[in-house]
Formats: sequence, C-alpha cells, structure tokens
Amino acid sequence: MEEDKWVYEIGKDGFAVVFPLIGLVISGGIAIALALANNPAVFFMSLFALFMLVMTLMVLYRQFIMKFLVGKNGFYHKTRPGNGHYYRYSELDKAWTAFDGGTKSLYFYYQLPGKSPVRIFYNPIEDEAVEYMLSKFRSFHPELEEENEDWEAEE
Repeated sequence: MEEDKWVYEIGKDGFAVVFPLIGLVISGGIAIALALANNPAVFFMSLFALFMLVMTLMVLYRQFIMKFLVGKNGFYHKTRPGNGHYYRYSELDKAWTAFDGGTKSLYFYYQLPGKSPVRIFYNPIEDEAVEYMLSKFRSFHPELEEENEDWEAEE
C-alpha cells in the first residue's frame, strides 16, 4: 500500500458488533441452560445461537479484514486478505454514487479503464467521505462533472 495521509475510513463501525454479540451471548446462554435441563428445545436454540455466531463473525470480518481508506491522492480498497490495492483518483475512468430504492441503500461506484464497475456500500453518516472522493475524482476529470449532473437530474 502506498503511503497516503488517510482522511476518511468507510465501513468501520465499532458499534456494529455489539448487537450480534449480545444476541450470541443471550442465545448461547439459553441453549446451554436448555442443554443442562435436557430440554428438547435446545436444538432450535442452538441453531439460533449458531446463526448469531455466523453474524458476529461476519461483522468482525468486515471490521478487521475489509478496508476502504480515503486519502488525499487516492484510496485503498481491500475485501479479503492479500487483495488490497491503492488507486489514485487520476487512474479512475468513472466514479459515481447511486441510491437503491428497493433496499434503501447508498452505493459508491468506481471504474478503472477497461474493467467493470466496483460497488461499495456506505452509510449516510459516511456521505462526507464519499463526497470528498468524488470532488477529488472530478478535479482530475472536470469534463465528467456535467455528465454526472445530468445523470442525477434523470434519477
């Protein structure tokens, strides 16, 4: 990863692990209590505890493995161990945001020349970071600013 001064970090929410962890502790505790009481309902509660364990592990994976760091000259994107890459804003072919009305989700897209677009989910609280990236991208591609304004008007 090239050195850059990271201004924002997208997708890091330390509070996100709390709810699945609480669910895991409660369902795991009830499953243990049911197992000690030889209650046949232990099977269903154990399945729920397993589901909560998977959810907790998914949140922890996102917190510690996945990275999206926004810098002054570019950004660093990593989705799994060993595949992180630093992209300069000048390297990008396109960058835009979209709102999915069906899932009520916000997405940031970026596209490298000759490659398919990459979609990144972000929370409304991270809108400032996304706007910062778009402004940096538009400083290298001022000709696309009018195109993006027309596209937003059509949406």
